[in-house]
Amino acid sequence: MPSTSRLLLVEFVLPPGNEPFLGKWVDLHMLVMAPGARERTADEYQSLLVRAGSTTCSVVPTAVGPSVVEAMPLEAADIGNG
Repeated sequence: MPSTSRLLLVEFVLPPGNEPFLGKWVDLHMLVMAPGARERTADEYQSLLVRAGSTTCSVVPTAVGPSVVEAMPLEAADIGNG
């Protein structure tokens, strides 16, 4: 992926703590329907993206539940293109 690329993910980003959140129900549904599948916290998305050679630029919540997670290649973040 070129260093100027951006990857946009539309995903439920689980909040910390035990507050009610639609994404937690989606997480349970995914666990039942696709073993091993799950929703993640912002920190877990960051960790996953770093393992894939990218990093999180921003996480923007939407009014309907999912968030937009913007990611870019690690080399772009290292040289300040983000």
